[in-house]
Amino acid sequence: MVEGDRKIHQFDISEKEMIRESKFADQGSPVYKLTNIQRYWLEEDIDDVIKRNDPVHGTVFYCYEIEGSFRMDLFRQAVAYVVARHESLRARFYRREGELVMGVRDKDDLDEVWAMLDSNNRKEECKDDVVERFIQFADHAFDFANGPVFLVRAVDRGQGRYLVSLKFSHVVFDTWSIRILFRDLFSAYSGFVNEQGAGLPLLKYQYGDYLGFFNDFLEGNYESDRLYWATLYRTLPPELLIPGVRRINFDVSRKSQKEQRVRMEDEVLGAVKVLGRKYSCGLFEVLQAAFIDFFAQWSGIRDICFGTDIFGRDFPEMEDQIGCYAKMALIRVLLDADDSFDAVIEKVKRAGEAMREKRACGLMEYLQVMLPNDKKWSAYWNINFQYIDSSYEYFQPLDLSGLFAEMGLKVELRPGRKNSLIGNDLMFSFTYSGDMMELTVSYDSSLYTAVMVKDLVSNYFFYILSIFYK
Repeated sequence: MVEGDRKIHQFDISEKEMIRESKFADQGSPVYKLTNIQRYWLEEDIDDVIKRNDPVHGTVFYCYEIEGSFRMDLFRQAVAYVVARHESLRARFYRREGELVMGVRDKDDLDEVWAMLDSNNRKEECKDDVVERFIQFADHAFDFANGPVFLVRAVDRGQGRYLVSLKFSHVVFDTWSIRILFRDLFSAYSGFVNEQGAGLPLLKYQYGDYLGFFNDFLEGNYESDRLYWATLYRTLPPELLIPGVRRINFDVSRKSQKEQRVRMEDEVLGAVKVLGRKYSCGLFEVLQAAFIDFFAQWSGIRDICFGTDIFGRDFPEMEDQIGCYAKMALIRVLLDADDSFDAVIEKVKRAGEAMREKRACGLMEYLQVMLPNDKKWSAYWNINFQYIDSSYEYFQPLDLSGLFAEMGLKVELRPGRKNSLIGNDLMFSFTYSGDMMELTVSYDSSLYTAVMVKDLVSNYFFYILSIFYK
């Protein structure tokens, strides 16, 4: 259907059939065009310095220590089931006529996904250093053209002790996908242990269906979305730096990440809630508007642009799919010198609506074409804002403890590896749990000191109170 000049499609069976028919094939196999976020993870020249210097950038890694009666043969069967169930786990990415595309590997090709060490039969290969290198995938680098993009390694340490590690690329995974993977994997394993089969419902759609739909959507709406941004912005936004700070380090490989965590005082959180009700908006919009107003008053900069993550799963049918849906988007607000907070928050609300609606050509994609060749794609915004409402299922940790207990297993997740570099200068991550708000600030320690960040947060919270009591 059509809404104004905007083409809208219903994602139903007829749409699915249209998608499959409209996509092209390579030697008889379906091939799909990629989204911008997939290109980001695959194109080596985008954020190339960070990708070269941060070994875990774009890679997700989990390692479990398992004790109990663990059936490696049935777990391998569960891995095979999940790989066959999710087309995205069999994805490969290569260039076809100069354009990056996604193809799909055969369902039965599991040899490169699964690998195992058995201490009972291969003791000489199970020394501690060998095991650690094996489960850490020290010898592995992704071959995107051939796959796989998802791997599992297992070690039988003997005496009912096991290690299971999983490695996958962000090109087909977001945070929600990780929940789906572990839910499906361990649910299938439990079913096989109890001789009941995997017991999961068939997927109505696959990741390729989404790519087909979304690229069809892009073709129909890209130009109208681009023209929308062109009427608003003719230039790149200015750099956002704390007043008095001068950037002297331009070497991205030295942007070392540090963190500060602070619990928002009850008085400040109460003010945010009251302002949200007053302006009929969410808490995140209040936090954004307050920071924009605060930073503009402090720095004199009235063109504020920052990044934020968006969920990206716009249809219920996407909820059970493994894929790369979440992505970075930009919010940009132009303030007038006499803008009240009422005006600021209305501009923030309109900017958020535009971000959600103009998906065919987002503000980020529009601004990219203005960048000089020597400037990195993420260099035109320096601050990120993230918001987590822990009451939403998407943000709740996946609890499989009951399932493990039923199978007589003790399962512990090893501490994960963290990114050592930060692409931006500041990232504000708010976590809201109803009666508490926590803020984690990740910052570039080559640019800002811990004292600077502490003072920034303190002044920001005080500004929120000043708005409330005004």
